[in-house]
Amino acid sequence: MKKVLFIDRDGTLIAEPDDFQVDSFGKLKLLPGVVTYLGRIAAETDYELVMISNQDGLGTEAHPEENFYPVHDFLIELLANEGINFAGVFIDRSFEHENKPTRKPGTGLLEKYLIGDYDLANSFVIGDRETDVQLARNLRAKAIFIKNPVFDPPRDIAVTAENWQAVYEFLKLPPRKVSHRRTTKETDISIEQNLARVSWQKSRHYGEQCRLAGAVRSDDAEQRTLFQLQRHVVERLETTERLADMTNCQAHRLV
Repeated sequence: MKKVLFIDRDGTLIAEPDDFQVDSFGKLKLLPGVVTYLGRIAAETDYELVMISNQDGLGTEAHPEENFYPVHDFLIELLANEGINFAGVFIDRSFEHENKPTRKPGTGLLEKYLIGDYDLANSFVIGDRETDVQLARNLRAKAIFIKNPVFDPPRDIAVTAENWQAVYEFLKLPPRKVSHRRTTKETDISIEQNLARVSWQKSRHYGEQCRLAGAVRSDDAEQRTLFQLQRHVVERLETTERLADMTNCQAHRLV
């Protein structure tokens, strides 16, 4: 089964201008690292690449096709010349108020991936908006959120990436998991954390939850046990990260 990266365009591959329309070559600006690291993803992984974009009112007087497609086609050709080829490019032309199923986060343009031989559970939607995260949910895939100064990162994501280098490293890292289970007379709780795919932001979120454990009533055994398990996972995560840093320092000394 094929794994897929469903990739947003504006704000993810290219910078999004103030008017939200890349309709001239003067507005076309690739985000840092796109060519290098998306090129590596294309060359070194087995993900199929798909572009999916909302273009409000494309084809109307306010957003004419004759201004949009020369720039868009140039972008596709530029990326292809760098080994970045999209198996599909899907563009919705509707406005948000129309609520069409073809508009992200709707899956109307992506029906073939829902019924075809695709491993959506291990596929990702990469984008910079809540609609991209919601599209991942609707596809039953995972989301990678590209940090955007305009939009806050949602909670339900696999990772928040500062840039395309972070996306590449995330996708290339092998899974490293730590798990812990605690059984008492009242509870049977287990926690598993993928260390290779956790950001410090998430580990600090767990840490904050752990610090709240003292506020939990002593008779709430299940909740207290859960907090204790979270603390245990965070401590093991931090130990792993410190060991990795020490290993890197030793490697530099050897060089």
